[in-house]
Amino acid sequence: MVALRIEGFAGMAPLISRRLLATNMAETAFNTNLRNGELRSIRQPRKIKEYPISPLYGWAVRVPDPAAPLTPVWIPFTSKYADFFPNPLTNDAYDRYVWVDNNGPGLAAYPVQNSFLRIKTAQPTIQLGVPAPTGAPTVTVTGGSNITVTRSYVYTYVNIFDEEGAPSDPVTVTGHLNGTWTVTGFINPVNAATRGLNRIRLYRTISGSIGTQFFRVTEFAISTTTYVDSLADSAVAQIGVVLGSTTWAEPLQMEGLALMPNGFFAGWKGRNLYFSEPYRPWAWPAEYTLSVDHPIVDCGVIGQTLIVLTTVAPVFVTGVTPSAMSMAKLTQAEPCLSANSVAASPEGLYFASTNGLMLVTPQGLISVTRNIIGREIWQRDYAPYIEDSVIYDGQYLATGNAGNGFLFGALGDQPYIAKLVNLPTVTSTWTDPYTSEAHLMLGNDVYEWDSPHTEFAVSEWTSKEFQYQKPINLGAFSVSLDSAYEIQTGQYVPTSVPAFDTLPTGGPWPELTSLIGYNQINGAAINAVPAFGSYPPGNTAPVQAWPYWYGIVQDVPELTLPNDAECEITVLANGVVVWQGYVEDGVAYRLPSGYKAERWQFKIKTRVPVYNLQVAETSKELAVV
Repeated sequence: MVALRIEGFAGMAPLISRRLLATNMAETAFNTNLRNGELRSIRQPRKIKEYPISPLYGWAVRVPDPAAPLTPVWIPFTSKYADFFPNPLTNDAYDRYVWVDNNGPGLAAYPVQNSFLRIKTAQPTIQLGVPAPTGAPTVTVTGGSNITVTRSYVYTYVNIFDEEGAPSDPVTVTGHLNGTWTVTGFINPVNAATRGLNRIRLYRTISGSIGTQFFRVTEFAISTTTYVDSLADSAVAQIGVVLGSTTWAEPLQMEGLALMPNGFFAGWKGRNLYFSEPYRPWAWPAEYTLSVDHPIVDCGVIGQTLIVLTTVAPVFVTGVTPSAMSMAKLTQAEPCLSANSVAASPEGLYFASTNGLMLVTPQGLISVTRNIIGREIWQRDYAPYIEDSVIYDGQYLATGNAGNGFLFGALGDQPYIAKLVNLPTVTSTWTDPYTSEAHLMLGNDVYEWDSPHTEFAVSEWTSKEFQYQKPINLGAFSVSLDSAYEIQTGQYVPTSVPAFDTLPTGGPWPELTSLIGYNQINGAAINAVPAFGSYPPGNTAPVQAWPYWYGIVQDVPELTLPNDAECEITVLANGVVVWQGYVEDGVAYRLPSGYKAERWQFKIKTRVPVYNLQVAETSKELAVV
C-alpha cells in the first residue's frame, strides 16, 4: 500500500530540491497565509481611507479621537519614510505628536510637532525646536546712587507649548542698584509664527549667587520692545527659577527619527546620530552627538538599544540617558540594502542584506533565510523587489512595485517563504500603532491588509515532488475543505467608506482609475495615462474583485476560479498533468488508471481553507489514510 496525507501546510524553501522538501512544504506557494497550518488564502484588502488624487501621500496614520471613537483623525505624510510618535511627556497637557516628513535616506527634513486639537482642526504644524536669539539685549542704567552692582542679562524665546529655547548671548552692565535698568534690543524672529513663538523670558544674575547663574525676572509677549527691571535681587531670588536651557539647541534636519524608552529621541543624518533631552523633544544638545563609521540607512529600537543599520554593518548604541550612550560595532559586514526592507518586530529588527533577510538583536545578527533561500536566489528573486516591508501576524511582509512580494514566517522551528503575486502597486506598508493592523497605501488610498471583513482571494500551493523507488499508480484522492468558513466580524469598520467589494459595478470608479496607474478603460493600452472616471460608449467598469482589476498585468500563475468553484486540484505524474478538476469537501475522486509513474506532485488552487489532502492507490485504501 502506498498512501499519502498532506497537512500542516507550510511554505517554500527554494534552496532545497523539490524532491527533498518535507512532506508538508511547497515547491511554490502563491498568495497563501499559512500561519495556522491550514492552507488559506490571503484576504482581499479593505479600503479604510481615501484621499484626493493630489497631493500624493506616502502613508497615513490613524489617531483615535477620545471624543468620537468611530471617527479617528488621519494624518497623511508625503514621504513613505516619515516617522511619527506621540510626545513622550507623561500626561502631556497639549496632547502633542512629533514627526518628520519629506525625509528619507539622503533626504533630510526638520522635525515638526502639533497638538491633537490643532491637528483635528487642520491648523498648521509647528517646527520642532525653539531657536536662540541671534543677538544680546541692550541694557542701560540711568540715575540712582549709593551701591554699584554688575549684572548680566540674557533672554530666551518660548513657544505656544511652553517650550523654551537656548538663551541669547549675555550682556553685562554696571550701574547703581537703585537706578533705572532698561532692557531693549529684543529681536523678533521673522519665523515666529511658523515656529509658534509667542513669548520672551528675561533672566539676569543676582548678587551673591554661586557661579554665573541666570534667574528668571519675568516673561512678556514676543512683540515687546522695552522692559524696565525694577525688581530687587531678593524678589528675583524668591521667584527661584534658574535658566536650564543653556545647551538646548534646536534639532537639525534629519533623515529619520526613533523614540528611545526613557523619553528621548534619536535622529540621524549621514553618519551622525543626534539625541534629545529626556522628555524634551525640542531640545537637542550638541554634546550628545555621536558618529558612526559609515552612512546610516535606518535605525530601530530594541529595549534600551538603538540599532543603527549602515551601508556596511550594524552598530549598537546603548544607554538609559542621552548623555551616556555607548557604541558597539559588529565586525560582521552585513550592509542594509535599503530602508524599505527594515521592519521592527518583538524579536528584533529585520532588514535585507546581500546575504539574505537578516534579524539583528542586541545579542547579535543572524540570516533567517540562509537555510531556505540561499544567497544567489535571494539576490536574484527577492532582495531587488522589496519596495516596502512590515511585520504582520508574526510574518515579514514585503511588497514590490511590480505587483509582487512575499511573506516570510515560521511554523515552529520551520521557516518558510510564500510569494505574493498579482498585487496592485503598493506605495508603502506600515503597522497601525493603535490596532496592530497592517496598512497599505495603494494609489492615494489606505487599505487594511488581510482584512477579516473581506473575502478570500485565490491562492495556489504546489507540493514537493514525491518520488518512489518504482513506478506506481495512485488511484484516488480526497481533500478536506472548510466550505462553511465565514468572514469574521467585530473589528472597527468605518461607516463612511464602503468595503471594496461593494463598490458600484457600472462606474465611474475614479478611485480605481487613479489607484494604480493602469488604464481602466476597455481596450486602452496598459500603463497609459488614466482617464479619470470615464468609459467608452457601451463599456462598463470591470466587475472583478481584487486582484483582478482590469488592466493589471497578470503574473504566472493566473489565480482565478469560477464563482461556483471553491477548490481546484491538479495531479501531475512524471511532470505531466493526469487529472485536473474542481473538487468538494470529503468526496473521493478517482485518478486515471492504466499507467504508472515514479514522480507525483499535487497542485491546490483554492479560495477556502484546506485542511488536508489524502492520496492512495485505491479508494478503499484512501479511507484509512
